[in-house]
This record gives sequence, structure tokens and C-alpha cells, in this order.
Amino acid sequence: MLPTLHGSRLIGRGDVLAAVETALSRVPGAGGAVVLGAPGTGKTRILQHVVETAEQRGWTPVVAQPSDAMRQLPLEVLATAMGSAGLDLPSSPAKAAETLSYAHQKSPVVVCIDDAHLVDRTTAGLLLHLARKRVCHLLVGLPQDAPVPEEIRALWKDGWLPRVTVPPLPAGKIGAVCDAMLAGPVEFTTASRFAMLAQGNLVLLRELLHATAEQKALTQQNGLWVDQRLPDIPGRLHDLVLPRLRGLTDDQRGALELLCLAETASWSVVGQWAAAADWEALESRGLVEVDDRRAHTDLSVPDLLMRNVVVQLIPRLRRRRLLTQLIGTFERAEPTAPRRVVQLVTWRLHVGEAVSEGALLHAARQAWWTHDWATAQRLADTAWRVHRSPAAGLLLSKVLLHQGRHGQITELAQCLTAAQGGSHVAEANDTVHRSRITRFGSGTRTGAAPTAERTELDTAVVALVNGDWETGLKTVRPLLEGRDPRRAAMAGAVALAALLHLGRPQDCLSLEPALTRAMSGLDQADIPEYDVANIPALLAYARGLTGDRETAVEQLREHVLHASMNRNTMVANRAGVMLAHLLFEQGEIGEAHRIYSTASARDDIIIVQQLARCGAVITAVHLGDVQAVDRAVARLSPFVRSSPHDIAEIDIALATHEMYQGRMEAAVNLLRLAGNAALRRGAHASLARVVHALTRVGRADLAVRMCGPWTHELQGELDRLGIDFAHAMAAGSAERVNTCAQRWEESGAPLYAAEAWASVSRLHRAADDPRRATAAARRCAATRVHHKGAPTFLMHAVEEHEALTHREREIALLAAGGHKSHEIAERASLSVRTVENHLYRIYKKLGVANRRALRDMFARGMATDSFSPRAD
Repeated sequence: MLPTLHGSRLIGRGDVLAAVETALSRVPGAGGAVVLGAPGTGKTRILQHVVETAEQRGWTPVVAQPSDAMRQLPLEVLATAMGSAGLDLPSSPAKAAETLSYAHQKSPVVVCIDDAHLVDRTTAGLLLHLARKRVCHLLVGLPQDAPVPEEIRALWKDGWLPRVTVPPLPAGKIGAVCDAMLAGPVEFTTASRFAMLAQGNLVLLRELLHATAEQKALTQQNGLWVDQRLPDIPGRLHDLVLPRLRGLTDDQRGALELLCLAETASWSVVGQWAAAADWEALESRGLVEVDDRRAHTDLSVPDLLMRNVVVQLIPRLRRRRLLTQLIGTFERAEPTAPRRVVQLVTWRLHVGEAVSEGALLHAARQAWWTHDWATAQRLADTAWRVHRSPAAGLLLSKVLLHQGRHGQITELAQCLTAAQGGSHVAEANDTVHRSRITRFGSGTRTGAAPTAERTELDTAVVALVNGDWETGLKTVRPLLEGRDPRRAAMAGAVALAALLHLGRPQDCLSLEPALTRAMSGLDQADIPEYDVANIPALLAYARGLTGDRETAVEQLREHVLHASMNRNTMVANRAGVMLAHLLFEQGEIGEAHRIYSTASARDDIIIVQQLARCGAVITAVHLGDVQAVDRAVARLSPFVRSSPHDIAEIDIALATHEMYQGRMEAAVNLLRLAGNAALRRGAHASLARVVHALTRVGRADLAVRMCGPWTHELQGELDRLGIDFAHAMAAGSAERVNTCAQRWEESGAPLYAAEAWASVSRLHRAADDPRRATAAARRCAATRVHHKGAPTFLMHAVEEHEALTHREREIALLAAGGHKSHEIAERASLSVRTVENHLYRIYKKLGVANRRALRDMFARGMATDSFSPRAD
């Protein structure tokens, strides 16, 4: 059996819990709330948690759980609950109110009734009376959109109790829930697939995980849970989904089955399957969704899991008949639409029709360009198995190239070389060559020379993988202006990556129109030599770096989910690393850490693995989680010892860890190395992060020395702000630092804003201006609320009574993190007696009595227990 979610742990529900807690205290002595949530959102668990917390405070809980059977017995459900709480059984509503009032006067009473839409009318009237007369605390749970008695509706309609809605759990939180359910980390792409299927429903999520484990499709690889395939949907999930289908007519059920098989269809097509009234009935029940944003209206099934259940329940012969009907429909209506080309071939294979090699290969190419990578691989593999032709083998090898299946590519090339001659051998060897370039960054290791046609792109990719961004960009510039859309798109993927490392996201966005035209011209092209599937994600990331973070995060989430569902681990990983960077800057440290730390180890693109593991170290330190830091450092270690790529991010991550260990000078030295490496390679985006990191450890003087003409080329919003912050701190100008703090707040970077406000407070205090120092400290505290991580190094300035020395800050950081004196002594190369003397002075300066008080002060954001520079 799978471990279940711990009852005391509610992931991603802090805002809802806070709203309910606030509602309970809204009216002194008699607060309450109506809590609404769709099935599976955790409404009942939230109510349980609130009641458990109230009981720990000494309140008396009266917990009722109504049912259809008890609805026929007036007051029965409440009487049973009162008896279980040790109260007298009521004989009437008036007696119940009197008993609750008397008990509440002695000790607070909270009445909690979940599924209150099932209570009898007498109990419903009593609940309204309790709320009106403020008899006791009252919590009422209701399924969203359920029909309820008018007395229950009046609770929030007439303003007696506030209404708190429990939304579906966001996809970004599903991974953490999966970790908790499986008692171990779940691979990023696997969690994304479960998020797509569950759509925020925790009950469905639990059953999906159980089904995957029971069918032995869930295994541990490199310490992460990974699903090998989506599970066959068991009866338990049917029981959860099928109630939504009850009451459908035969015509409505048949229409829904056709739409589930087709996935989407235009209004003109679905009108052939059922009457308009049937589709309107399906829409009113939320079973189909209407999209009229384009020139024509499309219908689809929004619930992916329900769609899978409906398809799975179609008997085999009936499915064959429905697929034959769909083939006839779309051959007449949409025979050349890319998605239909793929579906028509797939359906013909399902019903046993013969499909030509040309049709298979054409459909595989169309699947690739519609980003259905799993189907592209399946169709290309079918063509290779059935026809064993060079064209099929080469296409399959190129599909596999963009999914990181390098071993299979080599095997295919050997088959083609043994069986064929001429150009096919050269092209097969060239695919192997490009595969090895992607992995190693050097064509000299492949043993096969590239063709002249591809030399420029090969040179650019080698430069890119080896971190030579200027050379890569310079090499592909002529190709960007060419007429060949295939080469222009491939060159664009290289150019975007190079420009991002050079700190020029605005230049990336200027390429968008040309790249969009190039991509649209590739519909009938073969799979390209280098992966252009990353172009949308790279453009979204560039958009985020220039300031439009909300749009960028939304686009990257969609890209990750789509790539994960199609099992393109490489594309999902790359988009995930970019998403995690933006989330980190927005203060979503926990989610960013989870993405970095569970990125698939199956992605053998070394740079992506490096960035993910560096990000995991940095975010773990920001969380202040000792175990997470140790795990992240252990995962990064192999790259530190044997990495062929000298990138600044590794030194930034190592500096973060050194600072966490209290070794300040070692951290500064590593940042110097990182800066030199970035400057040497022209990686100005990384260099800007090094400058900002040095400023954040109190070395603005060293940071500004690294600045030069390159800073004028920076286009990233936060990169430019980091440079301005370094110069303001080096000058000791409270006004300029104040400006940086305001700009960071406006940019949605709460961590950096809070650090800047803390620095403003310290500078005003040093200038003997306590009023402004206090005002800045308050701004720091208010901004820090939006940073969901531990306080950082610069925040030590806020509310310190006397400034700590560098050594005292290091020791205070370790002591607040739970380290004992002998552990601190060992890490800081001091004697235990010296550590104790430092702690005595720290307590005196901060006005605390002991380690516990010091830890509490740090937890409130008045000091620091962790540090790290910005993540990449």
C-alpha cells in the first residue's frame, strides 16, 4: 500500500487556513465561516485541521457529519454530535441553542458541520439561529455548486458568516503532495503528468498513485519515483468519475464518447453526431467545453482523466465502429489539418487498416510539429518495424535525438550502415555525430565528420555547449537571415540560448517574428537536426526576464505540462529549469527547489543537469533546510569533480554552500572565480548575478570592481537592478538603495526588495536617523512576507540593537540553524570556548537570552539563518 498524506500536513493551503482562522476570530467569541470546495479539493481535511487546532486551544468541538439517511430525523445529526462532545442531548432547537450557549460561556465551543447541504430543515434553521445570535463559533462545509436549504444559503447571503472557497490545488503544488503520499521525491515530469490528470483533485491524485504503483508502473530511479507509463484506470477511479455521467441519454453518451476519442471537434462536425440540445445539456453539466475564440467554435472535453475513463469503458467492437465513423467524418471535414492527419493514421492502425509507409512518416512529422512527441515516436517506430526502410530509420533516429535516446540512435545507425549504402550511411553517421555533440560538446569525439551543409550549425552548437556564447551567436547570425526556414529555425534556437547567457533577453524577443515565420514554414519538413521545440520556452523565459513574469510563468507551466504528458523529458526539464528561476525570483522558493531537485537524471544534456543541481543547492539554502542542503550538495558533487564545462553557476552554488556553512571568505573567493569564468566566456547574465551575490554578502566594493562596459549591454530587468544595487551599496547611499528597493518591489522580487530595505534601515541607523531606519525596517518586514523562504544575510540589519561583526553573524547564523557549539567550532575552526564567548556577545547585542530566543528572532525575520546568491 502507498503511504498516505500525513493528517497534520496541508500542502499549499496556507492562504485558505489563514482565511478560516481570521473568520473564526472576526466576531469575538462567536466567529465562523462557510467553507466551500469542489470534491477532492481537501475541504473536509481543512475543516478537520481547524477543529484540531481549536481543540488544542482548549475549545470544545461539536463535529457533525450529516447523511441522506439522517435527513429524515430532525436534529438527529446535531444531537449525536453534542452527545459525543459530552453535552446534554437536546429535545428541541431551543434546548440545543440553550445547551450550546451555556457550554460556550464556560469554554469556547466550535460547531463544525461538513456537507451541510444534507442537514434536515430543522437543523438548518438552528444553524442560522446560532449564527444570528452569536451563540458559539460555527464552521459549515459545503460542496461547491450543491443545492442547499435556504436557511444554509442565508448564512453567507445575509452576511452572518463569511464564505471561504477552497480552489483546486495548483499544479505547482501537486509535486509536493506526491512526495508526501509516496514518502519520497517524485521526478518532476512524473509529478507534472499526475497534475495534468488529477487537475487539483487530491482524491483522484491518491487513486492514480495507488493504481500506478499496483500496476508496477512506478519505480525508483536515482532516488526519485518515476512512472514508466500512465496506469490503466482501475475500478476505484471509475467509481469517482462515473457519477458525473449518470443520467445521460444514449444520444448524449454516444456524442460524448465520439468527442473523447476525437479530443476536439468543430461545431459543424459535432452537429452530425448529436442534436444541439444534447450538446447544450453536456455543456451545462461541465462535461464539454466550448471555445469560440477563433473564427469557428470548437468543443472539447476539459477533464483529461474523465476522457480517459470514458474511452477505456467503450467496448472493443463499439470503439472500432466509433473510430470508423470518425475516420469518415474527418476525411470529409478536415483531412489535411495537422492534428487530424496524425489521428486518421492512428485510428486506421487501431481498426486494423493497412497504412502506407509514406502516410506513417508524414503523420509522424506532423505529430512532431504539433508537439505530440510521444505519438511521433510511436508512428516512426511503427514505420521502422513494418517497413525497415532507410527513411523510416532516419526519421526515428531524429525523433529519438530530441528525446535524449542516444543509445538507441547508435543502434539504428549501425542497422542502417549494415543494410544500406550511399547517402543513407552518411546521414545516419551524421545523426550520431549530432547526438554526441549534444552530449559532449565536441565533434572530435564522434569519430564521424559532419557534412559540409551542417558545419556552421555544428560549430555553433559545439560553442554553445562549451559555453562560448559569442562564437555561437556570431556563427548562426548569417543563417538567421537566410531563406531556408529549417536552417533559420535551428539557428534561432542557438541564437536565443546564446543571447540569454549574454544578458540580452530583449534581443531574443526581437527575433520572435522571424522565428515564428520559420517555424510555420516547417509543417512539411523533416525533423530538424537540432531541437527547435525549445524556441517557445526560450522566448517565454526571455519575456519573463524583461519584466512580464506572470505571462512567462504561465506559458512555461503550460510548456512543462504538455512536454511531460508527451514524455519529452528533455524539453520539460529545460522549460522547468527556466520556470524555477522565475519562481525563485518571485519568492516561490519551495516550488522552485522542488523543480530543481527533481529534474530528471535521464536528461543527459550536461548543462541542463548542471543548472538544475546548482539551483537545487541555492534554493535549499534559501529554505534553510539542512537535510535539503546536504542532499543538493551531494547531487552537485559529481559535476564539481569531473565537469567538462566551466560555468559560473557551479561556483555560485558552491559559494552559497560555503556561506551557509559560515565560511564567508571562502564564499567570496568562489564568487571571484565565478566572476572571472563568466567574464572570460562573455556570460554577462551570470556575471551580473555574481555582482549581485557579492553585494548581498557585504562585498559591494569588490562587486563594483567587476563592473565595466559590459553592464551597458544588459537587458534583463533584475540584472540591471543588481548592478545599480551594487553601486548604491558601494557608495553607501541610502537614497539610491531606497530607489533599488522600490524598483525590486515593483518588479515582483520580494527577497531582493526586503534585503534592500534592510540595507536602507542600516544606512539610516548609521547616519543617526532612527525614524527613517524604523520606516525602512517596517517596509522590509512587509515585503518579506511575500518571500516564502528563510531570512537572508542582509536582513540581519533589521531590528538589531547593535551591529554584529562578520564572525558574529556567521556564528549566529549557525546557532540559529540548530548547530551545537562544538559543531560551530569545528566548522569555523575555533575553540568551543571562543564560540561560547561569541554567543554571549551576540545575545547581548541582539537583546536575547538564549539560543531559543535567538532562533525565534530569526524565524520572525529579525536576523538571518541562511544566504545564497540568485539562482540561474
